[in-house]
Amino acid sequence: MEERLLEREQRQTFINRYPRAFTLVIVKTNLPGPDKLLFVSFLLNHLFSEEIKKHFFVFEHLKFAGVDGAWQLLALKKPAKAVKWQMVKLENAHPLGKFIDIDVYDSKRRLLSRRDLGIPERLCWLCSQSAIFCTRNRTHETSSLLTFLFSSVQGYLADHIRLLVEQAGMDELNIPDKFGLVTPFDNGSHPDMNYELMKTSLLAIIPLLLDIFKLGYLESNEELAINEAIRLGQEAEQTMLDLTKGINTYKGLIYALGMVLLALGRMLRLGLNNLFLEIGRMGRIVEKKQQETGLPNTFGSRVYQNSHIKGIRGEVSRGLPSVLAVFDQFNDFSNSTLRKILIKLIVLCEDTVLLKRAGNLKRYQAIKEHFANLDLEHFDAKQLTEKCLKEHLSFGGAADLLVIAIFLKRFSQTFHLSLTNLDLK
Repeated sequence: MEERLLEREQRQTFINRYPRAFTLVIVKTNLPGPDKLLFVSFLLNHLFSEEIKKHFFVFEHLKFAGVDGAWQLLALKKPAKAVKWQMVKLENAHPLGKFIDIDVYDSKRRLLSRRDLGIPERLCWLCSQSAIFCTRNRTHETSSLLTFLFSSVQGYLADHIRLLVEQAGMDELNIPDKFGLVTPFDNGSHPDMNYELMKTSLLAIIPLLLDIFKLGYLESNEELAINEAIRLGQEAEQTMLDLTKGINTYKGLIYALGMVLLALGRMLRLGLNNLFLEIGRMGRIVEKKQQETGLPNTFGSRVYQNSHIKGIRGEVSRGLPSVLAVFDQFNDFSNSTLRKILIKLIVLCEDTVLLKRAGNLKRYQAIKEHFANLDLEHFDAKQLTEKCLKEHLSFGGAADLLVIAIFLKRFSQTFHLSLTNLDLK
């Protein structure tokens, strides 16, 4: 307790000594319980600091952590009262605002309160009493407060992820002249598929994929999380097949994106540094489980036994190296850019859909070599697509990886998070 009090005094001294030309904003998660350094506090501090940057130019942004918890300081050159009004609006309007305390100090280092603005004090997370009353009287169990906090954060993240997954899937689906893949204008090399079928089946599997993310974030028992994720993946696959009357529109995506979302949930709960390493680790665990129960009699399993090409499962167990290779090449999300990234994925990844269409390994490798030699700035997409249609080619594995690459890039941009070096502390 003494150490916490000392730390608070040191924080106040630092604030008081900061140059008086600036209004100071202090962001700190209101974290119940003795452990004030749970990763959720670093995540929430980051999210709200980024929200503040949308409204104000920040001259300096500092991060601190100690026994009293994590906090961030943002220095602004705006009138303190106007800043405080904006911070109150953010606390009140943001879905996670109840979990954060945003203090504002004026140039004389006076702390502006809600009372100074004539604004009612904040309410408790769980009831209609004032937050101060419930805190002082310990009205609620710490476990209940933490459960509510984690559930709320998971729900907020899941709402965004649902939109980003849908957007990524539609971004890929809407690319025209796509080398035999289904587009809004034709069925490509797939007489049993069409644009509406792809769109409908994509939307049908997203709720189950979000359940996998929820598992990753909320389930602390890794073994239980993996087993339930496998079950949910199988349920998503059956949902797809029931809807499409047996047509495989997104089987590879269900597996790969399911593993991505499981790993992403764990990353955001535990503060894991590198998403791709976690995807690979989880993928190898699932792969081992499947080998122990026996490989299914599918084209992909037969290809692996004959040529050791693992396809999308191999990509996952290696940590999505093809996605990582193109991750920094998104200048934008235009059809032209996405088509070029698709070509790079065709060259880089193991695609059992293409191998099945090619008929043999030699032709498969020749097709990939042809794409590798394209001049991406001057090739004729329409002409190349016509050639692929004549040869009945398709690149479903690369398309699934493109969806994942788009999703992860948009997620990283939306939340200002590095997926290869998640350092929020």
